[in-house]
Amino acid sequence: MRLALLLCVLLVLALPRADAKRRTKGGTSAKERRKERKAAEIAKLTQEELWAQEDEAMPMYNSALDAEDVGDFVAAEQAYRDAIAVAPAWVAPAMNRAVLLNSLRRTKEAIAQYEALLGVHKNHAQAMFNLANAHRSIDELDKAKDLYRRVIVQSWTEAGS
Repeated sequence: MRLALLLCVLLVLALPRADAKRRTKGGTSAKERRKERKAAEIAKLTQEELWAQEDEAMPMYNSALDAEDVGDFVAAEQAYRDAIAVAPAWVAPAMNRAVLLNSLRRTKEAIAQYEALLGVHKNHAQAMFNLANAHRSIDELDKAKDLYRRVIVQSWTEAGS
């Protein structure tokens, strides 16, 4: 009986933790690889294709703005999501959704939206600055400082060009 109990304990100890994340050999998760593929696909689009996506998403974006104006934040957030799904490279709906989420105190979701935006537009200064502010608001000060520094360095670099 003791041996069976000992074997059960050893088996349980050998199992991975419930909160452990699986990693591939390359060290990136499937979610990270999907984000990288999506960014690569967007990068291949021509300017005309990007404009066509924006034109298609414009009614959804306008609906989001209208919903925000009347205080229907649930409808606004969904309409921003819809616009982003159609035009993932368009900054306006992604930025507005992140700002809306942050104003609703859904900071973690806002952070994820800013990060998604930066996945497509790596050096978007306003998104970086807003992301830093979001991290600061939840006391993730090291992340905020790093982002503020990136914004400053980028501003100096662009000013010197």
